[in-house]
Amino acid sequence: MPNKTIYTNNLVYQEIGYLMSNYNSGSWDASDRGITYTYDSNSNLLEQTNQQWNSSTLSWIDFSKITNTYDSSNNILTRLSQQLNNNTLSWNNTLYIVYTYDANNNQLSLIKQTWNSAGSTWSNMSKETATYNVSNHYTSYLTQYWNSSNLAWEDYTQLINMVYGSGNLISEELQFWNNTSLIYEPIGKNYYTYNANNNKTTMLNQTWDTPTSAWIDSEKDTYTYASNNNQITLLNQVWITTTNTWENNYRRYDHYASSVGVKELAAITNFIELYPNPATSNVTISMNNEHFNEVILTDVTSKVLITEKNTNYTSSMNINTDYLTPGVYFVAVKNDGASIAYKKFIKE
Repeated sequence: MPNKTIYTNNLVYQEIGYLMSNYNSGSWDASDRGITYTYDSNSNLLEQTNQQWNSSTLSWIDFSKITNTYDSSNNILTRLSQQLNNNTLSWNNTLYIVYTYDANNNQLSLIKQTWNSAGSTWSNMSKETATYNVSNHYTSYLTQYWNSSNLAWEDYTQLINMVYGSGNLISEELQFWNNTSLIYEPIGKNYYTYNANNNKTTMLNQTWDTPTSAWIDSEKDTYTYASNNNQITLLNQVWITTTNTWENNYRRYDHYASSVGVKELAAITNFIELYPNPATSNVTISMNNEHFNEVILTDVTSKVLITEKNTNYTSSMNINTDYLTPGVYFVAVKNDGASIAYKKFIKE
């Protein structure tokens, strides 16, 4: 069923409200989902409250919220996710994220914890740790998961071997920890190029081929920009090994309002997975433990068909595709409106 999304903004172009309604039998239903945002004097998002419309009482009912805190440098320190208990009308904890920084405001660590309602305590889930060089560029990024049996952090992936040129990231390598052999094994490698204005123009992804012990091309992004350095197109291509050629996968066009400042959209480096693909009645979106809060589904003409908020700020969610006609569609995954990843899928 198609839906309609309405956004409201304050005088400094901060989004303060969000309403979504479904199209049913030739007319728009009353809004069934809403989100309100509050900010501090430094434009930091303090709270996001998610609500649903109660058609019986004709009122908005809270069901989840996210609360952030910041330091004096406007770095986010904590993010608390909660859900409303309809019986007690109290907020139940679900997810807690703690951030740390160095003296240069570089993010050093990010620890995610889940709420243990039985023990009324937070339990470790995952940890991400970064290191930097004297130019404040990433030199490594380690992801670990908590082993509740051993009460210790266990390695999962690491991003290493960053190479920089003229202040820009030129290449990086992703490795996966093998618990059997107890060594890191290569997974993927990215190469980047830039124009004279330091805008990223290409990103080449390669994957490690174990049988041949070699890197092979996998995916390529090509970017174009307007004279004001706003990104206007992104062309994604995949490498076809049988023909040794690049095949177009999807193209994205970005549009900007002339009077409103625009944050640069950065591609999420984590892998996005869609399944089943081809899909029939639904499709599951997974971001490899990267949490996100919005999903947009479009057709091949870039027409927006679905806008869904991931209110629990999880790393996966399910989208109903039963009403879609057979064809090719695209899913865009957004994180706080700043980062975005794309993936194509087929509806049978």
